[in-house]
Amino acid sequence: MHDPEGLRVVQDAFLAGILSRASTPDGLRALFRRPPAGTLDSRWHVYAHGFLARLVEAIENDYPALAKVLGGGSLRSLVARYELHFPPRSHDLGRFGDRLAGFLEGDGLTDDLPFLPDLARLEWALAEAFVAADVPTLSFADLARLAPEAAVELPLALRPGAVLVGSMWPIHEIWSCRDKPPAAVDVPMSRGARTVLVSRRGIEIVCRPAASLEVLLFRAAADGGGMADVLDEGGERAGELVAAFRTLLEDGVFARPCDGSPAADGASTGGPRGG
Repeated sequence: MHDPEGLRVVQDAFLAGILSRASTPDGLRALFRRPPAGTLDSRWHVYAHGFLARLVEAIENDYPALAKVLGGGSLRSLVARYELHFPPRSHDLGRFGDRLAGFLEGDGLTDDLPFLPDLARLEWALAEAFVAADVPTLSFADLARLAPEAAVELPLALRPGAVLVGSMWPIHEIWSCRDKPPAAVDVPMSRGARTVLVSRRGIEIVCRPAASLEVLLFRAAADGGGMADVLDEGGERAGELVAAFRTLLEDGVFARPCDGSPAADGASTGGPRGG
């Protein structure tokens, strides 16, 4: 007779044994038939260590620059340490790396590579932007339908996946070297405040340094404000502010209003499914 609860107990015990990467748990030996070749322990080893290999692949996929910096051996050791503290909590291995940046803050690797947590934050933001939900994108044409005063007062909202990542290290430059051969990598590790913009324009991921006025506009949108709030701070640079705003529009940073305002008519969409 089918016993779903009993099956779940066996599955949980099997997963716990795999995650421990120890020898075959004694409590599970009676559940397995003797293999036609080899031993039960050798078969168990394939599962346990093969699972770690899949976790390493998942991290490499979402953190290519981090993987490039560390190299194969150090990356595998990092993933093994990380998994012991933060085992997968989703059936989707693509979610396995969601806590890696925080883990790196206390890991010994940062003694010699202090930029790693910020680099990990940037790469996870990029991974999140790629799968972020599609919503209509605010465009310059939308704003052209409004009176100038209304455009300035329009509350802004960020599209899913649009974030700023701050760091005292050149994380964008390091990330940009992820596909270069080691001999071609030369990034001066000077400290200084930097901000990187991450967003999605259609199916293209945007990752670039953010200018100061762009940061002001972005943060105003995050707080539910708009151009009027930024003009109060940088009114003497109104021309530069408009240029920065237009660049953010082109990079798909802002969501289109859905409240029936003139700017909400004739939606344009972006992202993998919206074109």
